[in-house]
Amino acid sequence: MTLVSNPHDKLFKQIWSDRETAADFLANYLPGDISGLMDLNIPLVLYHGRQEWNGSTSLLHLIASTDKRLVAYIPDFSFILFDLSKYSDDQIKGAVLSRVGVLLFKHVFTPGYEEKLPEILGLLKALLEKQTGLQYIEIIIRYILRTAENSVSPSPFGGGSGWG
Repeated sequence: MTLVSNPHDKLFKQIWSDRETAADFLANYLPGDISGLMDLNIPLVLYHGRQEWNGSTSLLHLIASTDKRLVAYIPDFSFILFDLSKYSDDQIKGAVLSRVGVLLFKHVFTPGYEEKLPEILGLLKALLEKQTGLQYIEIIIRYILRTAENSVSPSPFGGGSGWG
């Protein structure tokens, strides 16, 4: 297996490689006319940047806009965009693990990230009952520790930004 060093990519891969969690996420967020087609490979982008997504949802337009010579070599397809900035916390639904992942991604770049953590971590109680619960709790705590140091909020412990 390839080592993933980006904490966001690593959390995504660890959470949504669980088939049950991935199926739950897709059932809750795919458009209704697509949700019955889960056996197909449908491209989906889970975006959690610092600003709202303002790009195209076409792969061709995203890549070829930088160099027109690439147009003939890039497949032209659209993807489903799940821009976390468009959802309130109350609109985040699904199983606990999926909700925790989405909420962490939604808030990681926002002021007040640390203040959101107790609420998000409160959801983890339900994971303790699952056989793999402690494994996922460890993954989530590692993500929080890796990302809190890059938070835009002042540290609750004094000093600069984050908890570092």
